[in-house]
Amino acid sequence: MGAREQGLPERLSPGPDLPRHVMIWEVGPRDGLQNEAATVPVEVKLEFLARLAAAGLTTLETTSFVHPKWVPQLADAEQLLAELDRVDGVRYPVLVPNARGLDRAVAAGVSDIAVFASATESFARRNLNSTFDEQFAMFEPVVGKARAEGMAVRGYLSMCFGDPWEGAVPPEQVVDAGVRLLDAGCWQLSLGDTIGVATPGQVDRLVDAFAARGVDVGVLAVHFHDTYGQALSNTLAALRRGVATVDASAGGLGGCPYAESATGNLATEDLVWMLDGLGVTHGVDLDAWWPPAHGWPSSSASPARRGSSPPSAGESASFPVNPGTTIRATTSELQLGPVHRRRESAVTDHREEVEQLLAEYRRSREQLADVQQRITAISESVSSADGLITATVGGRGVLTDLTIDDDAYQRYRPRELAAQIVRLTGEATAKAFTAPARCSRPHCRAAPTRRPCCSAPPT
Repeated sequence: MGAREQGLPERLSPGPDLPRHVMIWEVGPRDGLQNEAATVPVEVKLEFLARLAAAGLTTLETTSFVHPKWVPQLADAEQLLAELDRVDGVRYPVLVPNARGLDRAVAAGVSDIAVFASATESFARRNLNSTFDEQFAMFEPVVGKARAEGMAVRGYLSMCFGDPWEGAVPPEQVVDAGVRLLDAGCWQLSLGDTIGVATPGQVDRLVDAFAARGVDVGVLAVHFHDTYGQALSNTLAALRRGVATVDASAGGLGGCPYAESATGNLATEDLVWMLDGLGVTHGVDLDAWWPPAHGWPSSSASPARRGSSPPSAGESASFPVNPGTTIRATTSELQLGPVHRRRESAVTDHREEVEQLLAEYRRSREQLADVQQRITAISESVSSADGLITATVGGRGVLTDLTIDDDAYQRYRPRELAAQIVRLTGEATAKAFTAPARCSRPHCRAAPTRRPCCSAPPT
């Protein structure tokens, strides 16, 4: 019997310091999918949006009109909106980076948009190619024109709690940036913990700083990433300060292409579970989201970080590997050898993750067992690579070397990295299986095909 069938979570009466209702701003279709390594087909996105609406979510951030060169995963924005079957009572906002993006949104018949700014100079330069002040000069005419078109404009503010280049961000600096977005005409301001370093105390301090500047807390929303498992606790802190709009992403999908340390968003299902337990309404049908007969898997606490069950045949395993680590395999065990890394910490500082990796890798090898059983002998190593990951298969189809470049951790999220490792290992094994066996004789090894003298197993 699943937890839902047992009446869990137990619903309590909301305390006096909590809102009675929370509006969930679902960002999965946009913020979640923009960081996927592979482009998701339009029909899959449409089904995703339909299921989210069917579960009761009333705000679905659908896509972005950013240039396809920078976010190719969302290059189908016009097609997606043209084919979208809108549900009555559901809003479908889109992200607009500049005047050109706004023109595209107007042409597509969009009624809700969002603009985004940075609370720090460093991220403004990397994400917007502008200075801290220049970004506002860019957004103000966009917001003005959007409002003239009758659009509602939301403002996103990134790096509100910590910046990977500048460190901790002073609350006063965040408030200054946020007030400029509100003064420009944004009806709501979403405070983003872009790299997931916030703690509840910081959340309290920042919301209080906005209130001290005369900003109505009711216009604030929060957007937390779950890098250190703090997203739910940070959300609860914001709710107790009067915030009643929370950004979340189905399955915890998400990240930021321009902030490599950003991990997945707060998972919508985890947020709904917590709100149910607090007695705070939200309008989402948890049973429609996940069948009652099942347990409730935590998406924020992803397998890539906190352990996972063995994969079934054909599924990809999760590899919580660390940057700068070369994985070497033999027929019996895996050995880890440190290579050059940007981080100073040794592999032993990540013992739990390394042990998890070893266990998951052993399981993934079972998926290749049927192929390996048919390989009698392979005299040469065969590699498969994508430029960042190289998988090498040696004698008898055994993975002998797996090299992961540091840049792979910028391109792939943990689960994507896992899938790519399994795919490349499979490709290398397939190449090894189809490679013509040759003996060690010089004239034979140079021949393009098997020669008569190779009837015996190669040496």
